[in-house]
Amino acid sequence: TECHMLIGGSTGSGKSVTLNVILDYLSNRKDVELYLQDTKRIDLIQWEKKAAQYNEGKDYADETSALLVDIMNKRYRELKEDRNKKFKHIFYVVEELASFNPKEDKDFYSNLSELLAKGRASSIYVILTTQAPYSDILPGVMKNNVNSIIGLKTRTGEASKVIIGEHDLLVNLRGKGHAIFSASGEYQEIQVFNI
Repeated sequence: TECHMLIGGSTGSGKSVTLNVILDYLSNRKDVELYLQDTKRIDLIQWEKKAAQYNEGKDYADETSALLVDIMNKRYRELKEDRNKKFKHIFYVVEELASFNPKEDKDFYSNLSELLAKGRASSIYVILTTQAPYSDILPGVMKNNVNSIIGLKTRTGEASKVIIGEHDLLVNLRGKGHAIFSASGEYQEIQVFNI
């Protein structure tokens, strides 16, 4: 619960499985609330009953992201009064960020950018998955606020460079679920398990 996360890789590389392993852990914690944006309408459905809010497609993305910005700002006001105040951890999960377009979904992107920039100190964390983590989908100013990256296999060196910062690192991975985890610029090979 220390950082925002990006899970990136080509179709079929294991992004949804990786995310579901993470959600299996988070959904069983009493100190966590989940807000889920299931853009493909099928990848996160099993967590609907455990989520504080579950949205399908792009429905209510503006409203949910705005709600979380409001919660964040309220928490900052409370922290101003009591620096030691503890909050429930909120995880805002957007499965397939490429479903959104910064030019069309301006309110969503504005809210998401604010959450990435300031959410962590108020115990609000963002987890994004995408198979197209290009600068028009995840602008650099937003990506710079993502502390942890799980990079799964990609088809091109350009995609690998955008996700993990190294041109061919993700192209040369063995296969499904094999990934590079990066935090603070260090790389560690991992294997994600299907549960």
